[in-house]
Amino acid sequence: MKIRTLLTAVFFASTLAAAPAVAKSVNFFTPTPTLVVQSGISLRTGSDFVPKAGGIDARLGIDCKELLFEGGIKQTNEVTDITTQIIYAPTFFSRFNLGPGIIAHFNSTPKVFSEFDFLPGLFFKYRTKKLFSFEADVLFLHKRSNLLVSEDDRLLLNNESLAAKMEFGLYPAECIQFMFSLSSYSYYSYMLFFAPNFKFTTQFNISQKMAAGIDIEAKYIDFMTLSANFIGATFRTYFQMRL
Repeated sequence: MKIRTLLTAVFFASTLAAAPAVAKSVNFFTPTPTLVVQSGISLRTGSDFVPKAGGIDARLGIDCKELLFEGGIKQTNEVTDITTQIIYAPTFFSRFNLGPGIIAHFNSTPKVFSEFDFLPGLFFKYRTKKLFSFEADVLFLHKRSNLLVSEDDRLLLNNESLAAKMEFGLYPAECIQFMFSLSSYSYYSYMLFFAPNFKFTTQFNISQKMAAGIDIEAKYIDFMTLSANFIGATFRTYFQMRL
């Protein structure tokens, strides 16, 4: 018992002694925000690669490095998607960020269907000074769907699931970067776990403030079984400004 008490005292004493050093290695907030504006045009195809719908989207973000506010809207022929997210992830040892965040998504097809997704969770980001980055998050997904069965009858569905994402970035030169991600969701689509979404991005940095890029996404369902089904792909071009 005395040994256990002594070890406990040593542990708390070392923790208190290390606390000031750890606090100096953490940056909780960067007071100089960056305004990020992005707009894109996309084409979505079905499993047979026949074009199904085209869309336009726009995003606006305020990036303080540790604190991110972002919102976006996408409009296709019949569907409107709205996504917002808030992430607070302090910087540790000038290398990685870790902290909580919330994503909220609303999808509406007038007179047919609407859906609300709420995803709180934990976000992680690591980046070397020049070459490589890695991002990951694990989220709890609450989905509420409203289906119009008839003019007088609606069907309400509530589902709870997980959501997760991993993204790898490669920066071989200042003018170009590549990103690949595997996730159970995309920015405007949140399906129940696990319908994997594969995404590859090539971005060309025109200057320090302007960039243009190409996104290619492929989505599957029933991926964990032998009958994995490809349900469609999205091709998107975008333009981005950092102010």
